[in-house]
Amino acid sequence: FSLGGGGKWMSIRIRWWWILIRLGWMSLKRHGWMFGLGMVCVTLIVAVVASGLTLTRFAPIIVARLGELQVGEIDVLVESASREGNRSILNYTAAAGRWSQLGSQYGFHTPRLVVPAVAAGPAGTYYSTLRAIWTQREQSIGLGSMWPFGPIRAGGCVIPKRTALELDVRVGDTILVAIDLYSVLASQATAQGEDTKSLNFPLIPISLTVDAILDRFYGKFDVSEDEAAMGIVVELDTLPEVILREEARLESLKIDVDALRRISFRELTTQIILNLPPPRDQTYRKSDFQLVQSSLVQFSSEGLSGFATSSIQPSLPLLQQIESNQYLLLFLG
Repeated sequence: FSLGGGGKWMSIRIRWWWILIRLGWMSLKRHGWMFGLGMVCVTLIVAVVASGLTLTRFAPIIVARLGELQVGEIDVLVESASREGNRSILNYTAAAGRWSQLGSQYGFHTPRLVVPAVAAGPAGTYYSTLRAIWTQREQSIGLGSMWPFGPIRAGGCVIPKRTALELDVRVGDTILVAIDLYSVLASQATAQGEDTKSLNFPLIPISLTVDAILDRFYGKFDVSEDEAAMGIVVELDTLPEVILREEARLESLKIDVDALRRISFRELTTQIILNLPPPRDQTYRKSDFQLVQSSLVQFSSEGLSGFATSSIQPSLPLLQQIESNQYLLLFLG
């Protein structure tokens, strides 16, 4: 029986492979520790390289997420401008109407009312802000995606831990909050052609029950400088109802209750948040900060092109937070 020329060549190759395997096995038994050390080194190098490549790929998303925890999931923030100590008011209805004409990519926006406030509790008074939010709308645009609460009930509020410590209150306690709505009411009077010089609007008192105390902020508020900046959070739609519960007290302070009844906080507000269309993180995935910046600036410029620049103060909170970490991204790249 003959294998032929090709068969002999295959037989020789198999024999040599068998010899190499036996020599390798004998060397392994004789110098096992060297083999183990070599395997550890190779495994470690592969693991480090793989981890580095993975980190480089996801670093922009990680940096963006860390920024969101500090300043909130806010791409474009439009605030009313301040003139001679008085803050002007934004018309959210008009802004929403303009954005609807620009296309669906500008359909992710929500109003917020932020006004000065003084809170009173068992430990005394504490200067803060009242922040009225539209919970369902904010959830729909991806603002505070991990926010664990639904719409805040009428008469309830959510406060940060620091505010609770300053007031010495716990969940279920009631606090008295005096809010400054003069700018809103003056803007409403001006829009209706009324004289604002005769307006008498001192701080408006409301009673709120503490529904929750937060030590985490879920990417919903800008707490980069101070967690108390979150303020006292209430629901935007129920705020008029809460204010008018104190009608007798308002009349005793000679406050125009009829003017309060006419307020539409969805129309007159101090902040408007405009977010990128989902998925928002697609824009922030780029490792080149200049590309991210270019995309955000173009988006905001087109969206705010119809606004009177003297009446607004636009900003890009998340982009500004990422900018401080851009050199980390360049180093990893």
